[in-house]
Amino acid sequence: MNRDRFIGELEQLAMHPDYIAHPLSWLGHIPFVAWLVTVVEPEQFVELGSYSGTSYFAFCQAIKSRDLRTRCVAIDTWEGDEHTGRYSEEVFQAFADYNDAHFSAFSSYLRMRFDNALPLIADCSVDILHIDGLHTYEAVKQDYETWMPKMSARGVILFHDTAVDSEGFGVVRFWSEVSELYPFYNFTHSNGLGVLLVGSFYQRDGTLLAAIKSIAPLSERLAERLWLQQIVREKQIQLEEFQGFTVPGLIAEKERFDAARQSLEQNMLEKQRRLDTFETVTIPAIVAEKHLSDVALGRAVSELSLLNIELEKIKSSMVWKVLTKILSIKARIFK
Repeated sequence: MNRDRFIGELEQLAMHPDYIAHPLSWLGHIPFVAWLVTVVEPEQFVELGSYSGTSYFAFCQAIKSRDLRTRCVAIDTWEGDEHTGRYSEEVFQAFADYNDAHFSAFSSYLRMRFDNALPLIADCSVDILHIDGLHTYEAVKQDYETWMPKMSARGVILFHDTAVDSEGFGVVRFWSEVSELYPFYNFTHSNGLGVLLVGSFYQRDGTLLAAIKSIAPLSERLAERLWLQQIVREKQIQLEEFQGFTVPGLIAEKERFDAARQSLEQNMLEKQRRLDTFETVTIPAIVAEKHLSDVALGRAVSELSLLNIELEKIKSSMVWKVLTKILSIKARIFK
């Protein structure tokens, strides 16, 4: 490898990404990977854990800008994990749409678990592997061990978040172990990016590692500039949105609020009117109707009582007794 050629590709460090999505933790490594792609000229690049696509599309943009014959593969379930939280379907759809619109000629995506994708990638075929899936120690170790056979003689593995030592994050621990086995460089900005030169070629040729160390300070300064540019851009967008609420905007918003309040007040007045009508008309009518019903019921009870008295008088009379006797004799005769 020619160190002078590596240094001569410094203009790639200034590549501005066309695609930036949140979270922005990968943004600061775009200058370096744009340069790395140019000098390694990978035949195949694989990313484990593409999420919103900031890192993956930076690789694709750099590859396309240099017209390299690189096959790019993004592998992810696009469902999220315990560290990132659950993804909405819109995350995958945005990724797929952008990929199909800009890089479909050389880039594909596999929506599956990393292990399930192993049979689809040939051994010794991957020149650059980016591991950025679940960040537990066990998960990172498994990703490394299962994908190591896929690495070529010029293989480079990138580990994101080598500077994040939060609870549950095991990248720092695994990086401390694996970096003892191969030539490496570790960027500490933007949550950290570990660069591990696992290919057998780099065991005898230290040119790439020396070049990485040479361009690292410039890469970090450009990363800071890129970060600041993005922050300024987002603040500008927020300012433009705020300007939409200047005096005319605020007046229009107040008018909408007043209209909504007036509608609510009218609705409340109508409900109160109905309640007042019910209390002043309906309830007295119900009470009067009940009173009339009570009077009628009282009269019926009185009439029934009088009828019972008259019936008892009839039963106790001589005529009733004689009639009862005759009916009894008749019943026995015709039995």
